[in-house]
Amino acid sequence: MEVLVGVGIAVAAFAAAVVGGVVGIGTAIVMLPILAAAFGVREGVVVLSVCMTMANVARAIANRREINWPVVRWWALGAVPAAVAGTFALAVAPPGLLARLLGGFFVLVVIYRHIGSLQHFRMPLRAFVYVGASQGVVSALFGAAGPLGVPFFLAYGLTRATFVGTFGAQNTIANGVRLGTQRGLDLLTLDLFVIGMGIGVIMFGGIFVGRWVVTRISERVFTYLIEAVLVAVGLLFLIRGG
Repeated sequence: MEVLVGVGIAVAAFAAAVVGGVVGIGTAIVMLPILAAAFGVREGVVVLSVCMTMANVARAIANRREINWPVVRWWALGAVPAAVAGTFALAVAPPGLLARLLGGFFVLVVIYRHIGSLQHFRMPLRAFVYVGASQGVVSALFGAAGPLGVPFFLAYGLTRATFVGTFGAQNTIANGVRLGTQRGLDLLTLDLFVIGMGIGVIMFGGIFVGRWVVTRISERVFTYLIEAVLVAVGLLFLIRGG
């Protein structure tokens, strides 16, 4: 039985990494419920932090020439302290209501992008500090916050490999801070670290498959894929938020 569970996690990790390699988000959202079911919610978030650190390193390496470093710097300025604060809140925060609010936000963003003025909104560079702060807290609580920042990165003009690489670089920084804080709070044990590393190795291959795909699709298709992931994640959060 344990072998079957391990194989299932490995297959899901590879498939989720391919999705993340194409659109830059979705990997952690797919893996969180699987890891939570296998190890427990809090332990699942910790394992996810380890394997997503490796996955984001792979995204950054695969798309290193397209990374927008000014965006990474401003985003990290808000995300680093927020990730520390969010990790401290991990053990006590009730996530159900926030999950539903996030789910509704993701779905509404996609709808508004097609009927409202968000289509013409231009994201200021320095405003990424606030995006980073929001994602830092949410990611520390849920293990995943990629969709929360998507509309702002698209509004800044990041697409395809630039989007994926920039996401990977900045999330590597935030995940590293989370891991250090989790270790300091004794949430990150050696067993969980080893499990997360094993899953992360599997994800490495999926990320590079995703990189191969993303270089062969148009910006319009990429945007539609992003929006499809947002709607799927939003509905999942709305249904399972409680």
